[in-house]
Amino acid sequence: MKRFDQICGIAFVLMWSAFSWAETPSDDLEKAQKIPLDQIWGYKLQGSRDVRELEPKLDAHLPGYKERYFNSPINYIIRTLAVYTPVAGQAAAPAFVVTGSPEVALQNAYRVFKERPNGAPVLPKDTDLTLVFYSFVTGRHPRINCVERSADLIRIHYQFVAQEPPSEGGVLFALIPIGKFASGLVEVEIEQVPPIDFRGRSVRPMPDANRYVASPFTFEVR
Repeated sequence: MKRFDQICGIAFVLMWSAFSWAETPSDDLEKAQKIPLDQIWGYKLQGSRDVRELEPKLDAHLPGYKERYFNSPINYIIRTLAVYTPVAGQAAAPAFVVTGSPEVALQNAYRVFKERPNGAPVLPKDTDLTLVFYSFVTGRHPRINCVERSADLIRIHYQFVAQEPPSEGGVLFALIPIGKFASGLVEVEIEQVPPIDFRGRSVRPMPDANRYVASPFTFEVR
C-alpha cells in the first residue's frame, strides 16, 4: 500500500505540474481526491476488497452447483476477459459506468458484459455511480495503483507487473465507487504507470497496451 500511495502521489504531482502551465487551470483539479484502493471491489486486485464477497457463497454439495458457479456474474465476466482479446491494432472497448450499490453495480456490470449495448446511457445526477474498469489477459498481471476523482474528471493509474514464470498472466476487473455527480460531462482518463516485475524492477513497456486495457471515455450525467 505504501508503494501504491507513493506512485499515486508522484503521478499526481507530475500531472499537476503539467496542468499548471495551462492558461486557465481547472478548479476541479485542485479539488481532486484519491479513491482508496480499499474502497474498490476487485478480482485478485492487491489492496482492494474482494469482489467475490458481493456474490452468495456457493455450496458445492447442493444440487445445481456447477450451473450456478458457471453462470455467476463474476465468473462470466472473468471468463469473457480471459477468452476474448481485441485483434492486433484494435483498442479495447471503453470502461463504463453503472448505477447502484456494490451488489447492484455488479449485476449491472454483468448485463453490460453480456448484452454489450450500443452507446452509453445518460446517467442520473445525484445518484451513486460505479466505474467498471477491466483488462484482458496479457501475460502480465495488471493492477490499479490509484484513482483520482474531481467534479468532471476521473483518472485511473494502472500498472503491468511481470510475474515469475510459469505465470500466464491475469485479468483485471474492478468496481470503483465514484459517488454522485451534478449534471454535465465527466471525462475518464486511463494512464499507465511504468511496468515492473514481481521484484519491483523496471521492465520493458507492454506493446499495444491499449489493446488489452479498457479505453478512456466520457459520460454524461443529467
